[in-house]
Amino acid sequence: MPKKSYREAVFMFAVPILTVIIICSILELFSWLYVKYISIPTTAFEFRMKQPEPYHNAKYFSEDFVKESFLQPGGWDISPKTGDITPHDFNGKFFHIRNGRRVTAFNPEKHENTVFLFGGSTVYNSEVPDEYTVASQLQLLFNKFHPEKYIVQNFGITSFTTTQQLRMLKTVTEFRPGDIVIFYDGVNEIFLNIFYANPQSSMVKVAQRNLDTLSWLLKMMNKLAEISCFARLFLNPVDYGLPEHLGDEVFTQQMAELAQQEFTRNIIEAHKYSTEKGARFFHFLQPNFYSDDKYTKYEKTIKKNKYIMPGGVEESFKKGQPYLRKATAEFAESTNSFDLTGIFDGHAEGDEYFFDSVHVNHTANRVIAENIFNVIRNSE
Repeated sequence: MPKKSYREAVFMFAVPILTVIIICSILELFSWLYVKYISIPTTAFEFRMKQPEPYHNAKYFSEDFVKESFLQPGGWDISPKTGDITPHDFNGKFFHIRNGRRVTAFNPEKHENTVFLFGGSTVYNSEVPDEYTVASQLQLLFNKFHPEKYIVQNFGITSFTTTQQLRMLKTVTEFRPGDIVIFYDGVNEIFLNIFYANPQSSMVKVAQRNLDTLSWLLKMMNKLAEISCFARLFLNPVDYGLPEHLGDEVFTQQMAELAQQEFTRNIIEAHKYSTEKGARFFHFLQPNFYSDDKYTKYEKTIKKNKYIMPGGVEESFKKGQPYLRKATAEFAESTNSFDLTGIFDGHAEGDEYFFDSVHVNHTANRVIAENIFNVIRNSE
C-alpha cells in the first residue's frame, strides 16, 4: 500500500473513534458537573459525601470515613442455600470486622455475661464508626451501671430478617445464666414481604434474581451506571417507580398478613429458644422514617429523592407497619417485646437522624441504646 494511502486509511479509521471518545468525554464531564453541583445526589455514596444534616455535628466525619464505610467489609460470603451472608473480616480506621461480626467498642476485659444483639443493617450500622453503633452505645451503658458484668456482641448482619436472626441465634448453643438476647428488627420484614413481595426468599437472593433477569445489555448498562454519571442519569435500567404489585390492595394485604405471621412465629420461637437455654430475651420493633406524617425541612428534601427513597418504600411501610405493631402488642407480655417505632416522632427541626427510610446516625443510635437499656434495667 502506498505511504499516502496508508495514512489516509489510518486517518479515516481514527477520526470517527476519536470523535466518539471526545463526545462521550464531553457528555460525561457535563453529567459529572450536573450531578456534583446541580442535581440531587443519585447514589447513597454521593449523598453521604455531601455531609447531610445527620452528619453535621459528627466529629468523625470526613471523606476518608465515607469512602471506608462503602469499602468495608471488602466482600461477603453468601450461603447458596439460604442466601444468608457473612461479612469478610476487615481492619480499617473506622470499621473493624472480626470473625464475621462488627466489632463492639468499649468491651470490658472482664465480664460475667454476654449480651447477644441480633438485627439487620440497622444493628450492623455501616453509617457510623465502631464507637457509635447501637451495640457500642449499649456497652457504654452496661459499663456505667454494671461494670465488668456484661460484654455486648454485635450479631447484626445487613439484610437479615427475623427468620435469619433466628437461624443465627440457634448457632449459639450455650448460654450462661444471666445472658441476654436482644432482637431489634421489623423493617426488613416490610422490605422483603411487601416492597419486594417475595416472602420465601432473602433480600440478597431477591437482589441477585433481579440482576439475573436483566438482559446482557441491561446488565452492561447497570455496570456503567455504577461508574458513569451520564449512564446513571440517562441509561440506568433500575426502575425507581412504584412497584406494580403495590397497586393491588388485596395482594398487598396478603403480603402484610404473611409478614405478620412470620414475624410473630420467629419472635415467639426466639423467645422460647433463649429462655429454655437460660438467657433473658428482649425484642424491640425498630423505628423508621414513616412512623408519623410530620417531616422536617431536611426530611421533606430526602423524601423527594427517588435515589434515596425509591417509589413504593413509603407505601410499603404505611401498609405493613400497622401489622407488625399489632403483632408486637399481641405478644408483648409473653415475649418481652416493646414497640420503639415512635421514639423519633416529633424531633426538633435541624435535629436530624435519618439518612434514608431506616438508617440513622450516631445520635439516634445512642437514643436507641438508651431505650433498650432502660427496658432491660427496669426489668431486673
